[in-house]
Amino acid sequence: MSNDAVFRESVAILIDRSVFGVDEDRSSGEAADRPFWVDLPMDREAPVSVGLNTICIKSLVGSHEAQVTIEVYQEQNPADVQGFESLGSWGYRSVSGKASVFNLDGPVLQFPLAPDTEYLLCVWRKGGESAVERHAALLGARSPIAGLEEYVIQFHAAGATGD
Repeated sequence: MSNDAVFRESVAILIDRSVFGVDEDRSSGEAADRPFWVDLPMDREAPVSVGLNTICIKSLVGSHEAQVTIEVYQEQNPADVQGFESLGSWGYRSVSGKASVFNLDGPVLQFPLAPDTEYLLCVWRKGGESAVERHAALLGARSPIAGLEEYVIQFHAAGATGD
């Protein structure tokens, strides 16, 4: 079986207060059972926090526009993303299958996952090594500040390989 992405889309999002995330639609009584992406605890050292059907990603700088790419695969076969640093990988369970990338203003990009499916989540960042310095140099000189960081968020379905 080929490991071509079954979904791949990029979007420019405004990252405010250094965070953005992924969350899934909830059924009618489920909202109280689990935190939303903005409610996940963030460790100062860890750039990604993963909860049940939620992900919170911490940028290295405050308000700026970043390119975010979502990739969904039917197989668990992650590969290096050229020019990006890995922020880590985690187990992720989709429940509703109706996911969205969020900033603090709300959903920015909707994307499909398979409902009730285990995924290997991989998060990648490009530009992080110099984002703080570049942000400081552009602060007050350009608005909105863009192009400091890029992210790739990959979902690799675990069941397709027998894992």
